[in-house]
Amino acid sequence: MGPWNVKAGQAGFRMGQTYNLLRFLQIVTLTVGLSLLSLANTARDCAAQAHAQASNQAAKRTVVIDAGHGGSDTGVKGSAGTLEKEVTLRLARLIENRLKDRYQVSLPRTDDYMLAHPDRTGYANHIKADLFISLHTAGSYSAATDGLRVYYYTEPAVKLPAQTQPGEATATPWRKVQKPHIPASSSLAQRILDRAAPLTAPHPGTVQAVPAAVLAGADMPAILIETGYLTNPKQEKNLNDNKYLFKLATAISQGIDDFFNNPDRIAVTDLRE
Repeated sequence: MGPWNVKAGQAGFRMGQTYNLLRFLQIVTLTVGLSLLSLANTARDCAAQAHAQASNQAAKRTVVIDAGHGGSDTGVKGSAGTLEKEVTLRLARLIENRLKDRYQVSLPRTDDYMLAHPDRTGYANHIKADLFISLHTAGSYSAATDGLRVYYYTEPAVKLPAQTQPGEATATPWRKVQKPHIPASSSLAQRILDRAAPLTAPHPGTVQAVPAAVLAGADMPAILIETGYLTNPKQEKNLNDNKYLFKLATAISQGIDDFFNNPDRIAVTDLRE
């Protein structure tokens, strides 16, 4: 091979090397580009998912479950020693557990301490709750009295202060704010009774309007549930049974779902004075 052929061969070799190097760089560039694109898409998807989760969380309705009584205020005491304040807190926690995947659930009372009525509804108003449910048990002079009662608010009759009955809403701050929510509160009460009534058959209970102090200051649909009579031995036993309380918590949760998912078209007019 002559000198020219050698140079030509060497040039061809260098051109081959250059081509291979360029091809390698193209492959590397393409691979890196695809990786960066994949990372960008992943980041975008994660951001979108986080935004969706945040939006869903923000869109969740807020439900306040108020465990009645607490601390030195024990409420009704059953013949076997069951205390109302203990039943209401256990039930509130069970309802919270049943609702927390669909709603933002908040309990004003989470332990054994006393809260005044205005503090309970004030708490619900402060967090702009969509529902307020206060849990209680009932008591009677007759051990045979039983059933479940669900109450919504009504304005008390005009009375002189000396004639006012205990528990009525007379001095509660902003007590007029519940007035425009009364139709929705009545609907909520009926939805929950419909779900819970089978648990207390053949005495399914009632829905009633009462001037309950704990409901007066709630600026959202609000009800009070008396879950049974601790002075009735059978109902006291039920209210001490976690299985029964779980069923009751489920029924109340279903009633809340019914209220939100199939709402009556209630015209809420501002009737505050």
